[in-house]
Amino acid sequence: MKTILVPVDFSKNSQKAFHYAVLLAEKMKYQISLLYVCNTSIVESLNETYDLMSGDSHEPEWDSTKKKLKKWADSTNIKCNTLLVGGTSASKIIEISEREKAELIIMGTKGESVIKKIIIGSVSSQVVKESKIPVLVLPEKTSLKRIIRTIVFATDYHDSDLKAIKILAKLSKIFSSKLIIVHIKDGELNDY
Repeated sequence: MKTILVPVDFSKNSQKAFHYAVLLAEKMKYQISLLYVCNTSIVESLNETYDLMSGDSHEPEWDSTKKKLKKWADSTNIKCNTLLVGGTSASKIIEISEREKAELIIMGTKGESVIKKIIIGSVSSQVVKESKIPVLVLPEKTSLKRIIRTIVFATDYHDSDLKAIKILAKLSKIFSSKLIIVHIKDGELNDY
């Protein structure tokens, strides 16, 4: 069965992304893989090593997160498996999307400060740049009152774009929405 990967952080916006994924999964007959990435950095890894040596454990946090994931998964009639991994968010999302053979990633994004974007970038923008599959990013102010009316896809004519266009064409047909494919070359806008 085809899969939609939904990375979540339990924010209101990731909850919107999950609900949107459920709507699409119902229409497209897909299953959902619900993913939570517990961010680990070098400092956190050192702390974990210390915790292991001292006998402290992060198990209660992991158990709590597993329960939240299960609660979200059980809230729908769509087949929904849950994944809890440690690592760097963007790289783990890409890795899991490939491992799960996902057809689509749906995730929320929130307005980051300009400074934060410049220094570390947003997880969603890193996923969009690195993903080999389509990524649907829902801005913070997205409303679920309307389903997709217009889909815009920017292409550089990469071979991987064909797969994305096929999925978007299917979405466009299911929701009777308009599909616009755009290519910008040397400051010129070409739409097809």
